[in-house]
Amino acid sequence: MAGTWKWFGQGLLNIANGAIVLENDTFKIMLCSSSFDPDAVQDTANDRADVTNEVSNSGTYASGGSVLQRTGNVCSYDAASNEMRVLWDVDPSWTSATITAQTAVIYKSTGSAAPDLLLAYCKESAPVSSTAGTFTVDLPATAVLKITAQ
Repeated sequence: MAGTWKWFGQGLLNIANGAIVLENDTFKIMLCSSSFDPDAVQDTANDRADVTNEVSNSGTYASGGSVLQRTGNVCSYDAASNEMRVLWDVDPSWTSATITAQTAVIYKSTGSAAPDLLLAYCKESAPVSSTAGTFTVDLPATAVLKITAQ
């Protein structure tokens, strides 16, 4: 998976009100089938309980997905483009997995679906599959998400 990432509107609001702290919170990424349409709930979905049709456990993929990893800070500022950039620089992958997914969802993990706050999603134009192999989400190299100062 390597599509375009979009913010959940409530995710931006949760950053503004301090419920999500990009540099300190633990974030996870989960996979959903083509039956989940994040574009339809982009403005209203707030927590993981609002996400439907997660893919089934397979190989090393387990319910709720896995923790996003990084080697440096999550946030940086690029003065040339006036962008605050949000980056996790380790592509998540699951081995020995038979998965068909169309959407990846990033959320703040607290350990329970209801307070797990949604941050962003990536919806591919068509489902992506692995069969008893490695399923990888290719995160962008410079920024998963951006906010532009204007």
